[in-house]
Amino acid sequence: MSDSYTSNSYNAETDGKMSQETVTYTNKDGNTVYTVANYKELEAKALKIQDDLIKNNPLGITTAMNDLDMENRAKEISNEQHLKYLKETDWYVVRKADTGVAIPAHVSSQRQRAREAIQKLLTLEEQEKQYKN
Repeated sequence: MSDSYTSNSYNAETDGKMSQETVTYTNKDGNTVYTVANYKELEAKALKIQDDLIKNNPLGITTAMNDLDMENRAKEISNEQHLKYLKETDWYVVRKADTGVAIPAHVSSQRQRAREAIQKLLTLEEQEKQYKN
């Protein structure tokens, strides 16, 4: 790694009015990286945070993954409730088929709302695509 100092960078905290010393590094790909002068200190902090994350999250679950999982779990709970209602009122449908006795209007409309409210859960493939985005 080679260090060289330039003074053409400006401090964002002072609206560019004060010049801030920067350091340039050449990374392993040969690209020049412009950084602030305390790059090494910030890098050490970032690496410590990364190590802590790996220790506390060995599976590498990201916030997006967790959010998507929570969303799917909420859909599952909602779907379970709607499916339970449909199962509990299936006897009305069977009775109508067997005897011709009409299904009460409120039951019929509630069953329709339950069917419409059942949400599609994301498949594993769809979840993986969303994780990558």
